[in-house]
Amino acid sequence: MLSICILGTGRMATTLARCWLEKGHTIILGSRDPQAARTRLGALAEQLSVGDFASACARAEVIVLAVPWDAARDVLAACGALDGKIIIDTTNPWSPATDRPDVDPNTSGAEEIARMVPEAHVVKALNGIFWKNLLDPTFSGLRASMFYCGDDDSAKSTVAELALEMNFDPIDCGPLPRARILESMGLLWARLAFEQGMGTDIAMILVRR
Repeated sequence: MLSICILGTGRMATTLARCWLEKGHTIILGSRDPQAARTRLGALAEQLSVGDFASACARAEVIVLAVPWDAARDVLAACGALDGKIIIDTTNPWSPATDRPDVDPNTSGAEEIARMVPEAHVVKALNGIFWKNLLDPTFSGLRASMFYCGDDDSAKSTVAELALEMNFDPIDCGPLPRARILESMGLLWARLAFEQGMGTDIAMILVRR
């Protein structure tokens, strides 16, 4: 079992917490205001720990970045040393103000995060699925694909195991620069769901003959 710190207390963060608590992992939520977060979480707060970003990260093997992209830099700066930690980056780096990617096309949000925390092992994952579907990622009898990428094989193996526990079909997409593709896929998912009127009960699935 793993000790997992989830940075954030929104719907993505708390749904992931529920998923992994069911599997027996130790969950720590990182918040700017732990006391307010405990109050807001209600009964869920009794099943996990809540701390400030630095103390929550210090106790965890795996750290999940589950905050909006525009908050990622400040949150990571408040986390202290993250040497050797696995960081699962769930963010999609586009700007709501401009409706365009918020990073240079020659990089990705995940690569920017890796530059912020160079001693950590960043894995891009969980950025192309709606939070409600984390609890049941099965569509028409098929498991939704969990596309992920990163530069450390051991870190990717850990992320793949967590995805399997949630009943995803994990797909290793290669090194971290492939996050440029995965983040575009996240944006495509959002366009289909919200602009094309397909709704959020959709997912991307790799099918095999």
